[in-house]
Amino acid sequence: MFEPAAGTIDARRGPMRPSLGQSLAGVEGEISVSGQENKTVLIYTTLESVDDAKRIGRALVDSKHAACVNIFPATTAIYEWQGELQEAGEVVMLIKTRKSCQAEALARAKQLHPYDTPALLVIEPSEVDDDFAAWIAGQTGADS
Repeated sequence: MFEPAAGTIDARRGPMRPSLGQSLAGVEGEISVSGQENKTVLIYTTLESVDDAKRIGRALVDSKHAACVNIFPATTAIYEWQGELQEAGEVVMLIKTRKSCQAEALARAKQLHPYDTPALLVIEPSEVDDDFAAWIAGQTGADS
């Protein structure tokens, strides 16, 4: 199948962008998003309060372990804890980072987390917009 070169216009899809693995123009020069170390990952966790999520989120972004966090207030969790069925309000936080920051981001989130057994789930997206992946890499200290 014919694929137009990056930088050209395909009438069916509009301007063509470089594919993942090619250099992209980032905020501070070109950032390569190729390789596993710059692969975008998401970390899902839940917390008791928006204040807890903001505290952890700010610490992760400030330390460059995450590019961004999204906080979703007002979810309901139903689970069994210590033999009893529980239902509680929780806050969901989605941490956007890259593979090379994953271990440190998980460790820091767990250290700051108020739960004894926090849910910390790593999600590896099958596709990520190239510009967004480059932004995440730049925000988390990838070499430019």
